[in-house]
Amino acid sequence: MKNEYDLEEVFEYFFGDFKTSKNKILTCKITKYEGRYGCSKSFTVNTTTICPRCKIDKSVKCKKCNGKGDICKERTILINIPPKTKNKTRFVFKGEGNQTSSEEERGDLIIEISIYGTNKDTRTPIEKVQQLLR
Repeated sequence: MKNEYDLEEVFEYFFGDFKTSKNKILTCKITKYEGRYGCSKSFTVNTTTICPRCKIDKSVKCKKCNGKGDICKERTILINIPPKTKNKTRFVFKGEGNQTSSEEERGDLIIEISIYGTNKDTRTPIEKVQQLLR
């Protein structure tokens, strides 16, 4: 007997569409040394926002979003991780996540810390000087 159900459809039925989640969760990997003494990390984030032209007139297929209704924005975020940060610590940036509809507020950007490695200082000499100047 052939399976009639698409597994993706079953998950969508019970949990909703994962592709359009409002909250954006990212993992930031740091060493034990960086967790103990603090550091700054920079990384690129892609978030979805509603197309300003299509949200006004849905019948128009604009060039900005190619008629999809949403736009992917890429930006760079700098996060300052304080000293004594523990594994699985979460930093929440309210209203910096995805926007799934024009009627709802933007979701949150959540950055979860993942600590790995040894306590050895792995910073370059330039990074050490930058830390001292802060």
